[in-house]
Amino acid sequence: ARLFGSLRHAHLTHPCGTRLSCSWALFDLTSDTLGRITPVPGMAPRVFGSGAVYDGGYVDVYASQRRPCAFCLAGDMYVARVPEGQIMVPGAWRFRSGTRWVSDRFAAKPVLPAAVSNTDVQPYGNGFLLTTKTVSIIGPPVEAWWAPNPEGPWQDLGTVFDVPDPPPSSVPGFAYREAYTYNPIVLASTHLSDGGMLGSFASRISGSAD
Repeated sequence: ARLFGSLRHAHLTHPCGTRLSCSWALFDLTSDTLGRITPVPGMAPRVFGSGAVYDGGYVDVYASQRRPCAFCLAGDMYVARVPEGQIMVPGAWRFRSGTRWVSDRFAAKPVLPAAVSNTDVQPYGNGFLLTTKTVSIIGPPVEAWWAPNPEGPWQDLGTVFDVPDPPPSSVPGFAYREAYTYNPIVLASTHLSDGGMLGSFASRISGSAD
């Protein structure tokens, strides 16, 4: 049995880091060993690997690329795909460019413009569900989109949840400044007794040592 994992490489230039590249790691579950690591085609600022979903023999992998302006918090979402059996073959990857899949990663076009920070996409009903914080660490809203295919077209479902603010820190020797949340994930395959779904988000408190 084999397991594929996504490894993201980042540089801590700001609180959430700057993504530089991504690789796929192949694990052999029978021997509990790491087989090999292969880079995913693409590089900063468009790094594929922030989300992935399986669909009919293909693995669709997403990238979020921020726009080059000071207050543009929402990024454009791109998608690449590769046959399930060729994940470790860089030349097998194809990138969505309008209505076509192309081999040139530079020809890729956004499948959802100015709408995402993270790109958590999961099968849902007869299509796919995307959850993200459009404004990233600013504000509490978590938005959702639905599409019949991994590449779209994406239908805006609006705000589905407001993430609560984390409580202030009380760690001795640490000067609290502010807390922020990011990277919401919804487990679309789980159904709670009240009809809801199980989800999670990450939080971080910024500050410095006294």
